[in-house]
Order: sequence, then C-alpha cells, then structure tokens
Amino acid sequence: MELYCEKINLICYLRAGTNIVIEYLLSGNLTEDQVKELFYFSIPGTDKKLEIVAEETGPMKRWHHEMTTVFKVGERYFKVCWFCGNTEYQENIYNKQPVEVVPQKEMIEVTRWIEAGTAAKTLCNSL
Repeated sequence: MELYCEKINLICYLRAGTNIVIEYLLSGNLTEDQVKELFYFSIPGTDKKLEIVAEETGPMKRWHHEMTTVFKVGERYFKVCWFCGNTEYQENIYNKQPVEVVPQKEMIEVTRWIEAGTAAKTLCNSL
C-alpha cells in the first residue's frame, strides 16, 4: 500500500492500518519528535491514544529519571525508553527508538511473618 502525506507522521500511518503502524515503529529512523508523538497524539476521528499497557520508572538522576513505556498495536507490543524531566525546566527526552517486546510472566515469592501457632494473624495486624 502506497501512502502519501506532506508530513510523514504517525497519524498518516494510522490512517493506513495496523501493519503500516508496525512498520513505522520498527523502521529505526524515527526522529525525537516522532517518538514523542507516540505519547501525545490522538487517533484521527477519535479521542483515543495508543494503548499504554505498562510503564516502569527507572533510577533517578539529578535532572531526569529513566522511564520505559510499553504500547500495544494490534496484537503486538512495543517499548520506548525515554527520560522524564525532574523539574518543570527539564524537558522530556525521547532519543531511543521503539523496539518490539513480548510479555514474560514472573512469579515473585513473598515471605510473610505470622505469629507462631496461628495462620490467620500477621505481625502487627491483630486488632
């Protein structure tokens, strides 16, 4: 499918369909403004945005902290790593390309401390 827009951006690709959006995300040639657009645009004719399915905050630095945001497009997932400004004077930085990811489930073991001889009361929670 041939697509023409004066300014090639995500909205043009959305009009063309999901497979074209995926091709756009995997191109590896997005500018910082085009990556930023993933977070703020609305799908034409609606007030819907790309579906964000996960967001993780990374270590804090002096002026920025690392963020990872995962979007769902069709049945596929893409993550964008970016930097969020810690003050109103620091702009967010979107200098990483989106990459395709797959969900992986983890089991986390938790140890709870309970009073000896009972399974119902946890420590400090026995009113």
